[in-house]
Amino acid sequence: MNWFKGNIAEAVTQSKRKNAIFVVFVAGPDELSTNLAALVDNDIIRKHLESEKFVAIRIESGSEAYQQFAQIYQLVPLPSIFFIGQNGTPLDIVTSLTTNVEDLEKKINGVLKLIPSPSATGSSPPASAPAQSTAEAKSSAEAKPATPEKKAGSSNVFK
Repeated sequence: MNWFKGNIAEAVTQSKRKNAIFVVFVAGPDELSTNLAALVDNDIIRKHLESEKFVAIRIESGSEAYQQFAQIYQLVPLPSIFFIGQNGTPLDIVTSLTTNVEDLEKKINGVLKLIPSPSATGSSPPASAPAQSTAEAKSSAEAKPATPEKKAGSSNVFK
């Protein structure tokens, strides 16, 4: 996987400039992280995450970048992949429970459906995102943490 080379703030800026989904892969030194990394390195997944629709960065548990990310998002499972929208809210979080390429690709496609896309004419995106079924909305709400809160003295680069 070709990860974004800069720091988190630069990656956020790039995702906003490109109107792309910000992807944060949080990894540790464990086998579960290695397994999730292998899924991300699959050609099908790389084709998605290396496209213009995403800006993807990898951070290691225990690093300064991880500390900053965990301070903002608070509940950060290891390993995990956060798909973050333009307003800083997680659109979805993938954990080690996702164990195959097909399921990860479904998650990626689901995230893409949550964001408005410009029409073929290049006009502004539609005002509303596609509607979710009641079951999907309930499932999504249960799987995601509440909107991240900014702690006193921290700098939230994700908003």
